[in-house]
Amino acid sequence: MVKKIIIEKTLKRLRRLFMTRAGDSRDQLLYSKLAILEFCGWIEDSMDDIVNKYTNRKLKMPENVQYFTKEIVKHISGFEYNLHFRKLMVGAVGIVRLEVIERNIDVSILAPFKATLNALKLIRDPLAHTHLIGIIQIDSPDMILRYLEIVYKGLKEYERGLGVRP
Repeated sequence: MVKKIIIEKTLKRLRRLFMTRAGDSRDQLLYSKLAILEFCGWIEDSMDDIVNKYTNRKLKMPENVQYFTKEIVKHISGFEYNLHFRKLMVGAVGIVRLEVIERNIDVSILAPFKATLNALKLIRDPLAHTHLIGIIQIDSPDMILRYLEIVYKGLKEYERGLGVRP
């Protein structure tokens, strides 16, 4: 997974900027929008990184590594749990191994992880395809930092299940 500290520093900086612009709602919306877009990009990169580290370690034939990267990873853009992450995982380990990994993740981590990914997708998509006109409220960078903790715990569990080291 991409190092947590990278996105954490970015989100904390955006939170500081957000707080200094308390009287300017447009600037606050911009900082909030940027926080969500940056965070969601980090999630997607982290998911790709996890499966790529696993396949690079397990696959012995370079053409299979190349196939996985070009035909699986490159064709899955997004971070929604079932639509994107599960497909990456099935492509890397198969449905049987994925089921074992999922069964071994505590429900107190797995359920919030799935719910947060799916909620973020609903928040992110309209923001990524429009400008700020008509947008009146976006989760603050502080809220995105809370989402980070939930998503990070979930991704760490998948790394653990795959035996991927940071």
